[in-house]
Amino acid sequence: MVGSFLTGEFFDDGFGNPSPAYHAFVWTRGSLQDLGTLGGWNSFGLWINDQGVVVGASSSDNHDGLPFITRNGQMRALQGLISNPTGWKLALETHYVAADGRIWGAGTYGSKEHIYEMAPETNGMYRIRSRGIIETIDVVKIFAFNEYGQAVGFTRVSAFEGPSFFWDERGMTILGDLGRPATYPYAINSLGQVAGMSMTESQGYNAFLWEDGAMFNLNDLIPPDSGIVLTEAGANAINDAGQIVCTYRNVASGFYGVCLLIPVNPLPLKITHYELTLAGLNLEVRGGAGQPLAVEYTSDWAQWTTLATATNLFAKRMFIDPDASGQAFRAYRARLLAP
Repeated sequence: MVGSFLTGEFFDDGFGNPSPAYHAFVWTRGSLQDLGTLGGWNSFGLWINDQGVVVGASSSDNHDGLPFITRNGQMRALQGLISNPTGWKLALETHYVAADGRIWGAGTYGSKEHIYEMAPETNGMYRIRSRGIIETIDVVKIFAFNEYGQAVGFTRVSAFEGPSFFWDERGMTILGDLGRPATYPYAINSLGQVAGMSMTESQGYNAFLWEDGAMFNLNDLIPPDSGIVLTEAGANAINDAGQIVCTYRNVASGFYGVCLLIPVNPLPLKITHYELTLAGLNLEVRGGAGQPLAVEYTSDWAQWTTLATATNLFAKRMFIDPDASGQAFRAYRARLLAP
């Protein structure tokens, strides 16, 4: 787990007021590791991958905020790790480090707002490239990325918030707003499902789920006699099994709490796409997030042979059969293995 903790130290905020200092941390097996800062008072951990690489934001010696990466306990500013000539200015918030070490983020280049990718090199540096431009008059706010570099956020013009959106390299898709003027897409999983909050002054806050081009009020998807109102689907709060962490309000007491929504019908395990290439038959398997599975094939419907076994960490995974093109007939299936 990664986050930020209150250190117990205080610093002058520039107006003669004492302000508390926060440091990014990694929590592993009951032990907290203080990641420190880039020379300033504060740092905030935003994401950690399976290899323990952390990205976040930190103040520096001159009090500027800088995005950082921490590997093997060493914190470094991302801006200083770009190897190719650049005029990039990296945004402070919402960076994501994928399992293969690539970093997704938002930044400006040539006065345009971009989604970027930083690919790791063998010397510890990164090569940056633009993955696409987000057209906006003023500010782009990215809330979250997933393992495939898809992003969610909204645009803002001065004090007015524009539409919320889903983004991938094919372009931007407007999410919709349940008829409300303000929508905040806080989280996205590897299947492209988006969770967040929609609000108005008159109707208050409602948690939502967006998938396959449709937006749903999550309060319409729970029992009507639950006695609670789901108000917010928090940041990084939808996993690849479709489970969502929400803030709720108890209608009777007025008190707030946190709950976990679990789909009644979980995503089924199935082969969703296949493509014959020079390397063999590529198979995309979806479902069974975090569970061991096997992909099997048969040539006679009687005997099944295991092609590969794996744990589907990100709800979809690619498999390849290099011998498929030499067969007169071969069928495939995916199934969960006993834990």
